[in-house]
Amino acid sequence: MVSFDATILIQIINFLILLVILNKFFFQPIIKVQRERQSSIEQAHGSAQAKHEEVKQLRSDYHQQLDQARQDAYEQVSASMNQANQEREAQLAVVHSEIDARLTEAKQQLAAQEGELRQSLEAEVMPLAEMIFAKLIPAEDPSKVGAS
Repeated sequence: MVSFDATILIQIINFLILLVILNKFFFQPIIKVQRERQSSIEQAHGSAQAKHEEVKQLRSDYHQQLDQARQDAYEQVSASMNQANQEREAQLAVVHSEIDARLTEAKQQLAAQEGELRQSLEAEVMPLAEMIFAKLIPAEDPSKVGAS
C-alpha cells in the first residue's frame, strides 16, 4: 500500500511553491501578454471597422459629388445648347428679314422695270402699228392716217 509520510507533505508543499513561482513568473506574464495581444487585436479590428466605415462614407460622398458634377455638366451643356439655338433662331430671323427686304426691293425694281419697259414698248409699238395699219389699209392721204 501507499504510505503517507512526511515526503508527501514536502512534495505537496514543493508543488504549491512551484505553482506559486510559475504563476508569478511564467503564467501571469503570458496571460498579461495574451490580454494585451487580444486588446490590441480588438483595437485594430475596431480601427479597421472605423476605417471601413470611413471608406464607405467617402465612396458615397464621391459618388454623390460625381453625380452632382454630371448633373451640372448636363445642365451647362443643355443651357449652352439652348443659348446656341436661341442665337441661331435670332440669326435666322435676321437673315429671313433681310431676304424678305431684298425680295421686296427686287419686286419693286422688277415692277419699275416692267413699267419702264411697257412705256418704251408702247412708244415703239404705236409707230409700228401705224406702219402696219398703213400697209394693210392703203390710204388716200398718208397725212390723214397719221392724224387719226
